[in-house]
Amino acid sequence: YREADALRSLNLLAQKLNTPLRDQLQQALRDVARSSADEWPWLARRQSSQHATDCANTLLLLLASQELAQQAGANVQAMMLKKASEMRDDRNLRIGLSQMHLNPLKWLGMAFLGFLTLLSITAVHLENPRAAGVAIILFALSAAPTAAIMLIQGNPFQQPSFVSAQPILAALQP
Repeated sequence: YREADALRSLNLLAQKLNTPLRDQLQQALRDVARSSADEWPWLARRQSSQHATDCANTLLLLLASQELAQQAGANVQAMMLKKASEMRDDRNLRIGLSQMHLNPLKWLGMAFLGFLTLLSITAVHLENPRAAGVAIILFALSAAPTAAIMLIQGNPFQQPSFVSAQPILAALQP
């Protein structure tokens, strides 16, 4: 949503520019939006798109141009460069989130902790096997869904907790 907001802001600020530069900037914004949305399948595979990087660089160079400074003024150009920089930071954050993976050591630690908990439950209820069985079953029923949820939530760009690129695509639509 922050990337989409930056795109909308840049598009709005571009409205005040003269025609050739305005069209060039709006095309660069569309290219950034499209390449960012096209990057989603890459992010699901823990990769990033060089094309998206190239589009962002092209936009930044255009915003830093002397022609834009002359037409928009120093204050508007500074605001546009700030928005583009924020958009790059947000993309880098998105790429960083896609790089998250499950650490096997954490899962081993969690399994060991679960095993120790089961042993503790058994030790506490040694004199009453039925109570021990009920306590172990209750623990297993409560721990298994939690572990499954943690396993499923590894990468926000993969199903089932999929984050959509729709706000970025919708940012530049009339």
